[in-house]
Amino acid sequence: MVIEPEELLGEFDPPDSNRLYPELFSLHREIHGFSEDLDNLQRLLEIQKRLITAVLDAEREIKAAKSGDIDPKEWQYVRYNFLCLGDSLAFLYIDRFALKQMFFNVDNDNPKQGGGFLSGQTGLAGEVSLLIEAIARGVPAVLCDLTTVLRFGDVCLLGASDPVPIEVKSSKTKDARAKRQKKKIDTLTKFLETDQATDFRGVTGTTFRTGFSSPPRSFDNLLEAAISEAVSQGTSTFEVDGCLKFGVIADGKPDYDALFSGMNPNRTLVNFVNQIKTNMIWGCYVPYALSLSNSDHYEMFVRGEIIIISLLDMADFEAKLASDGVT
Repeated sequence: MVIEPEELLGEFDPPDSNRLYPELFSLHREIHGFSEDLDNLQRLLEIQKRLITAVLDAEREIKAAKSGDIDPKEWQYVRYNFLCLGDSLAFLYIDRFALKQMFFNVDNDNPKQGGGFLSGQTGLAGEVSLLIEAIARGVPAVLCDLTTVLRFGDVCLLGASDPVPIEVKSSKTKDARAKRQKKKIDTLTKFLETDQATDFRGVTGTTFRTGFSSPPRSFDNLLEAAISEAVSQGTSTFEVDGCLKFGVIADGKPDYDALFSGMNPNRTLVNFVNQIKTNMIWGCYVPYALSLSNSDHYEMFVRGEIIIISLLDMADFEAKLASDGVT
């Protein structure tokens, strides 16, 4: 089996170097250090101040590139990675399934439109003031536009089991857009509070929310070990639950036959994880910045120096479903 490099990386090849990379990688290490002391809210605030500075810097470069008729994709990619660090802050406090509710519209099942640029926002100062006030009162909070997953409100409070989006009033008068935004936030908030909603996300009738029955299982340690092995040997694989296989490539000439061994190409669902990152559509998944706690591995993944592939054996997967009476 032969796979061309563009199939693995997608249309965009991440830059090897960028002047904002040192700050990106430094903030990644800072967030993992902060993860061991989530009560240190002043540190949470300082991280976000650094994120704001970095995102604003990237946005200036994007605007300059567009003005000079230069492809801004590199700077868009760098900005996106900073926002994924913002996502990491939210995921440190709130369950992934609860955060998922903040990603989708309330009137249909499409992802809600993400926030725009921080630069030029007239209400940014007010949003930062609310962020500072919440943290001063002992409530962990994140600026929504520093994330990709928090798409409701301006500031999200993270002190409870569910996210609490807050809209900052920039003026006393409300236009039609502001009223629509408030109505959507109210609908989402009510759903999170009561665990049910009528005609929610375009589904007729009542939608109920229930807790997941088993605790989450993490395979981050297997991924980290596979990356280390791939760095030394070129290619590495590991399996999850028998039907799901992951491959890590850190060599320009990997052995694809070995990587795909034992799998029927016509019955295997292949996903190139790097494409999700480089196409900037990671969405409501657990941020890769959190899964990759090893700073060297994170840096290599951001630069595109390692490639991660998932392979789902459909025959084995269907057999597992069948054992539970599911087709």
